[in-house]
Amino acid sequence: MLPKTVHAWEIKGYAKITKELRDMIREGLKEKYSSLHKAEIALKLSDYYHRKLHETFTRKDILFKLVKEAGIKKDMAERHIIKWRDAMSREDYNISFPVRLNIIYTRIISHIIGDGTITSNYTWCQKDISPMKILQERLLGRSLGTQSNVITIPRILIKIAKKALNLRQNNLTKEDLLKGLINLPKEHKIQVITAIIEDEGTCDKNRITIRMNNKEIMQLITKIIDSLHYSRGNLTKRDYKKDGIKKEIWCVSLNIAGIKNYWLDLENVEMEYGKILSLWKKREAIKELSKHKSNINGLKRNKKLLKEISKSGRFKNIAFDDIKRGFDLTRNETASLLRYSVNKKHIKRIKQGIYTRI
Repeated sequence: MLPKTVHAWEIKGYAKITKELRDMIREGLKEKYSSLHKAEIALKLSDYYHRKLHETFTRKDILFKLVKEAGIKKDMAERHIIKWRDAMSREDYNISFPVRLNIIYTRIISHIIGDGTITSNYTWCQKDISPMKILQERLLGRSLGTQSNVITIPRILIKIAKKALNLRQNNLTKEDLLKGLINLPKEHKIQVITAIIEDEGTCDKNRITIRMNNKEIMQLITKIIDSLHYSRGNLTKRDYKKDGIKKEIWCVSLNIAGIKNYWLDLENVEMEYGKILSLWKKREAIKELSKHKSNINGLKRNKKLLKEISKSGRFKNIAFDDIKRGFDLTRNETASLLRYSVNKKHIKRIKQGIYTRI
């Protein structure tokens, strides 16, 4: 699904326009009301609002009221906006209306899901925030101020994204944002999963694992992974203790086959847009993983490994950890193999983690 085009009159803010549009508005008002003075009386506006339009920032509803009264088409008028402010006291940005989300928008806002925060402001926290600064400058002509390892994500980007993705305008949650992003075209979803891997992913010798404590978010992440056709393990829950309190975390892993496909997509991104829209600190580790040989997956893997563990004399008893290490499997792959073997009545469970041949 392509994101909705966002027009200047659909979001709150302040616009500075070209002198050409200012002159068109004044001429239109004179033609409709016979003089600018009569227009001011009818519209209950001072001359400041039409005389200084090209020199100051005007609230968008006042601007488009003048545009309408002057008989000018809105979609033509918005193309004369040269700068935009989210609020009169805040920074101005170079935004060209109408706006359609590109993958830079998507990448920036996707980082809210991982190491981002949603409070009165939107922020992203990392040891190195320079890649986010570069993206903001590339998109908006400037970045917002930083504080140590925290950078603010401009609210204007969130306003545009919420409108483009048909999200509710108030009380945005990470789940809401992810539900909107999940329906975007492939090149956008690659940016979503790349932002999440960058923030929440860890690299092992044969997989990338994403861990978060929000089950709904992790379920949505697995849907994005599946829609991109990246091979993965099951979504699993793990318990851990923090400060003496038992908590749970949800995990999903891309296996080597999935990593290979993901890396091919990233290489295409790099060729078209540059490395700034690829992985940042995890790039080299995942590039190396993509070179590994894929394990056999699914039913074929289970049949081949079952044949091996069933060889006479190979094991007296079959231990979960021995199978995992001996065949270089993930925990999910090991569990899948043993579950398949039990169902086929080739082995039976003696106790937790220990099996024997039947």
